[in-house]
Amino acid sequence: PVPGLPKDIIAVQGGFDHTLALTSKGQVWKWGRGAGTTPSVVSGLDHIIAISSEGGTQSLVLKSDGTVWAWDAYGVPAKVAGLDHVIAIQGRYASAYALKSDGTVWAWGGNSNGELGDGTTTSRTEPAQVTGLSHIASIHMGNMHGLALTDAGTVYAWGFNQMGQIGDGTNTNRLVPVQVPGLSHIKRISAGDYNSFAQDASGNIYSWGYNGDGQLGFGHN
Repeated sequence: PVPGLPKDIIAVQGGFDHTLALTSKGQVWKWGRGAGTTPSVVSGLDHIIAISSEGGTQSLVLKSDGTVWAWDAYGVPAKVAGLDHVIAIQGRYASAYALKSDGTVWAWGGNSNGELGDGTTTSRTEPAQVTGLSHIASIHMGNMHGLALTDAGTVYAWGFNQMGQIGDGTNTNRLVPVQVPGLSHIKRISAGDYNSFAQDASGNIYSWGYNGDGQLGFGHN
């Protein structure tokens, strides 16, 4: 086991070059780039309820008061401006998403392929609302594409689409969310780097996008 960690870890997230762990007391532990080779507590954080460190060097955490805090490998946590009432976070490589309690999605960071969903390819240093999304129940990020699940069980996707990961039958990048056709009664979503997955209420799994190693599960690549 990883030495030095408390016994009440309730979540762990591996990033490109670092790892975060969350305790039941709301403390965050980090190890890897910028934090050394053994775990240590991230100072200045408390009442944390969610962590995200997937890809890249950035770390994101969500506090119980609905605020989001972020930092890079050698930085210190700072509150992300303009965000409150957040209930879920997701960071991937150079971008990040936040889901608010009102069902809206907010995004910031890199946007070279429309992954922020604001109709542009302009990067943002502060969160902006993702265009056209409401009643969202969960979010997930791939490598430069996003997925959102509505409370009605439909799925929306946007961003990089050269591998068909948006699921709209094209390879055209989508700068704003489009509904993924053929999906209903969806309960869970997940995005790989260049592919996407959904599970419906009957337990069926749907997959689309890059399949070079057979990861879509269709018996071919």
